[in-house]
Amino acid sequence: MNPDHGISQQATAARLAQQLAKWAVLLLPFAFFLLLPLACSSGPAWLTFQSTESDRQYSQRFSRAYFAREAGGEYQAVLIEDGLAPAPEDKTPAGPLHAASTAPLSQVVYLRILWQPLRGVKPDTPSATNAVIDWYVRSNDAAGRDDRLHYRGAGFVRIDDSGQEARFVIRNARVQLADSSGRLQDPLGQSLLTGSFTATRNDAMVAATLEALRQTSPGQHADQSNPPADSAAHRGPPPRAPTGP
Repeated sequence: MNPDHGISQQATAARLAQQLAKWAVLLLPFAFFLLLPLACSSGPAWLTFQSTESDRQYSQRFSRAYFAREAGGEYQAVLIEDGLAPAPEDKTPAGPLHAASTAPLSQVVYLRILWQPLRGVKPDTPSATNAVIDWYVRSNDAAGRDDRLHYRGAGFVRIDDSGQEARFVIRNARVQLADSSGRLQDPLGQSLLTGSFTATRNDAMVAATLEALRQTSPGQHADQSNPPADSAAHRGPPPRAPTGP
């Protein structure tokens, strides 16, 4: 056996180990998102944020959408875009090590729907609200792990629940910056939020996503016991149990 060959293999293995360790450190703050694609989802979904203070409009794609249904008739839904893409495959056995490509930001939208109108009945007024909405934006840069924006607001969300999937339609919704930290700047101000999406029922994924938000965004996570004033004093019918399956 050639001693130099053995030394070369050890050096190569050491370099690979160092690269893996480097990327593990960079991606550790977002490791919880890497587990989410293991669950089946109905995404992708698109939401549009239109600033009411300027002509700026922002459309965001979310690759995964899940919802949970509670016994009292409330719904919770999460839209997830983690900004992490799988590394390209290399068919060459001795090919280089590729790191996962990373978009600048990861985002989660959390909707808590408090009541639903009877099927076929429109809300009492165009300004009726039945949902609390939280939009979390954070940097995917390890050096900017404290860079966060948290928008919050309320709106009306209609749900067509077919059992394991549900269609959500958002209208009359407004969000504004509730909290921020680090270097990220608010580009929109108060915004109108519109969009629709189909989500897969997965109570465990919703719970895991909310728990991850609580751990990674201290002081910014959705406080389910204190909805914003617009929702707490909503102008619409009282909460009703869903009429779907």
